[in-house]
Amino acid sequence: MSKLALHILGSIILAVGIGSAALVHWNAQHPPVELPYADDLNASDSRKYGYDVELYSGKVGVLMDKWIRSAKDLGHSEPFALSVAVVSIAAGISCFVAAGRRR
Repeated sequence: MSKLALHILGSIILAVGIGSAALVHWNAQHPPVELPYADDLNASDSRKYGYDVELYSGKVGVLMDKWIRSAKDLGHSEPFALSVAVVSIAAGISCFVAAGRRR
C-alpha cells in the first residue's frame, strides 16, 4: 500500500470508530423503552422457538441466536463504547505509523 492509501485508511478507521463509539455511548445513555410485562411475553425464550431455530438452522443457528442476543445487550453499555474507541484509535495510529515507515 502507498503512504497516501495508509493515511486515508487510518483516517477512515478513526472517523468510523470514534463515530461508532459515540453512537454506542449515546445508546447507553438512552436505553430503549421497555414495554410493561415484556419479559413475560418474550416468545424467543420459549422452548418452541429454540426447537424451531435448531430445526431450521441446526446447532450453529442456536449459537448464533444466543450470540446476536448478547451482542444486542452489549450495544447498550459504556465499557463497550470505550473498547470500540480504543481499538479504533490503535488501528488508526498503526496505519499512520506504517505510512510513516514507508519510503
